[in-house]
Amino acid sequence: MGSIRFEVIDLRGHSPASLGFVFEGEVEMEGGREKRKLVICGDALFTGSIGRTDFPGGNMELLLQNIREKIFTLPDDTLVLPGHGPVTTVGREKQHNPFFQN
Repeated sequence: MGSIRFEVIDLRGHSPASLGFVFEGEVEMEGGREKRKLVICGDALFTGSIGRTDFPGGNMELLLQNIREKIFTLPDDTLVLPGHGPVTTVGREKQHNPFFQN
């Protein structure tokens, strides 16, 4: 889109048409600007939780698979911008999100 480049990823599971958008660029952080990826994931993944799957077309197994394969394969310092709530990181969710603990 213009000079902004991003990748569209399939995050179905919360709903049949859930998408995510992965951007790479400079992000303003407390210590200055850093080159990082960020993913806008809508209601697929939240800080410490995941999106609901009890709506028509929802699918818990597909949602968990897509998060593991499409979001958790991004670098741990990737910022995750969910549809609601605070920003998190891929690493924090892999380590602390109860839906992904063995």
